[in-house]
Amino acid sequence: MNITVYTDEFCPRCKVLKSKMTTAGIEFTELPGGGCADLEQLGFEQLPVLKVDDNYLSYKEAIDYVNNFSAWGFKWILILG
Repeated sequence: MNITVYTDEFCPRCKVLKSKMTTAGIEFTELPGGGCADLEQLGFEQLPVLKVDDNYLSYKEAIDYVNNFSAWGFKWILILG
C-alpha cells in the first residue's frame, strides 16, 4: 500500500494529520501540495490531501482513515461510490 500526504509547512492541519499517522504507525511519503495542479484538478482546495494507492482523501476523510486504522489495528479497505 502506497500512502502519500500532500502538505504545506505552514499548515496546522497537515501537522495534526502527520502526527496522528506517525502515532498510528502508518508509513507515508510527504510531498509538497501547495499549487499542485493535479490536486486542484481533482477538486481539492485545501491541504492536507492523503493519497492511499489511487484514492485521494480530504482532511476529514484522512482523519477518519487514521482513526479507523488506529482503532482496529489494520488497514481498512476504501469503498468509493
